[in-house]
Amino acid sequence: TWRARDVRRDIDVVEEVGRFRLEDVPATLPRRQAMYGRLTHGQRLRRLVADVLVGAGMYEAYTYSLQHGDPDPDALELPEPLSSQQRVLRTNLTIGLLGAAKHNVDMGNGDVALFEIAHVYLPPGPVPEERWRLGGIVHGDFFRARGLVEAVFAALNVEPRFARADLAYEL
Repeated sequence: TWRARDVRRDIDVVEEVGRFRLEDVPATLPRRQAMYGRLTHGQRLRRLVADVLVGAGMYEAYTYSLQHGDPDPDALELPEPLSSQQRVLRTNLTIGLLGAAKHNVDMGNGDVALFEIAHVYLPPGPVPEERWRLGGIVHGDFFRARGLVEAVFAALNVEPRFARADLAYEL
């Protein structure tokens, strides 16, 4: 009767009955019927990119998908956010990486080299399109950043194209 509160499901009864002959249960696992555990093509690509960037001296960052604002005016805003700092689903990784870089500099690490491989959420519609993106931020000059981009593209066997973009962000 002392186990009455623990035994609520069928499997709980099986476990209780099994306790009487536990020494007769074989110590081996059942034979596997199928092969599991292979990485998908997308997972292998993301791992390759991360390995290249870590090998080049960068650190992987993990930032929040919910943020205080977004440069895209159509970004999906939560109707009842938990806080004003987490009310919009990000459409790019820039604001999170800038915040992570600022935190590093504030803590005395001026030589920032961060990257993130994560989802962004692209409008329109009540359910945004979820896409993988790669973003990075480095202290130094344009040529250091360009070398990192070229290393990623070389690992992926893709020819890069570069163009100037005029973007301004506020933290």
